[in-house]
This record gives sequence, structure tokens and C-alpha cells, in this order.
Amino acid sequence: MRRSLRTAVFLGTRGAGKSSTLNRLFALGLDTDPVRECATGPSAHRLRVTGGRPWLIVDLPATDCGEHPHYRRWLPHADVIVWITRANTRAYQQDQRFWRDHARFVATGTRLVLAVGAFDTRLAGLPGTAADPRAADLVGRALADAGAGIIPFTWTTVDRTRVVPYSAEAGWNLGRLHREIFEEH
Repeated sequence: MRRSLRTAVFLGTRGAGKSSTLNRLFALGLDTDPVRECATGPSAHRLRVTGGRPWLIVDLPATDCGEHPHYRRWLPHADVIVWITRANTRAYQQDQRFWRDHARFVATGTRLVLAVGAFDTRLAGLPGTAADPRAADLVGRALADAGAGIIPFTWTTVDRTRVVPYSAEAGWNLGRLHREIFEEH
């Protein structure tokens, strides 16, 4: 029997864009002050998102801030984990460390949405709208790098993975990100 309240847990390292993404997807008004250090606890929001179905949206502290008890508490209850990362191969090293240490807490059958952002800082125009044909190649390579850099570290607990490019800053591809998070399983 399915639970009536599904849970989507948003994770990522400091500065990856978790709060900005949540604000753009759900108009939550979370603090995005770059001077502010890591949050010390989760921020949970009960919302009706798709077809009126209730979801619990959980914004966890940045994974590089040492708030490990929160990850151990929330990961086993996640129906969907939304991993926010930047289109930057150096960022994946921190992501890999987190997954090596925490993948065992993820319940079997959980879906992973690998949200690869910050394309707007690497392209003159956004993918899909840019006249430069190199944009599509850059996006493709960044997504392949993200998949290869992170997915193997999630072990076998993750049922299915979707890799979604987006830009919270420019509002690009947020509709697709929303659909991938809340699709029926």
C-alpha cells in the first residue's frame, strides 16, 4: 500500500543552488544569502504539487556542512532524492564523497533526480535557445560527466535515475525538472 504523503528530499553541496531551485519550483522564499553559512537543520514544507497529491518537500543542509544525522534520518524515507549539482566536474568529487558515506541509508526503490545546474554561467545563451551549436555539445558532455561522476556511487539502492539540465537563475528547463521529480512511479 502506498503512503498518501510522498517525500522529496533535496540535497547538494554548499552553493550548488538548492535554495534557489526550491524557490523557483515552489516559491518558498528560502534564504539564498551567499554570506550565510550552512543551515543547521532541515526545512520541511508540505505541498500539493501534482494532481492534488500531498508531498513533503525537505531541504536538507548542504552535504559538506557535517549535518550527518539529518541525512541518516531523512534518506530512508525519501521517495525521490533530488541531487542538486553544478555542471562542473570538480564539484562531483564532493558529491562522490557524500554518496560513498551515505548511499547505505537510501531505501531500495528510491528514485534519484540528478539536477545539473549552472549552465547559465558557462554559456553565452541558454541551451535550447542558444544560436551557438556548441551549446548542445557542452550540455551533453556536462550531463555525461555528471552521470559518470555520481551515479556509480549511489550503488544499487537507487531504482531509477534521471539526469536533468536546468538553470534556476534563468528559469530554464524547470518544468522538466518538476515533471521528473513528481512523475508517478
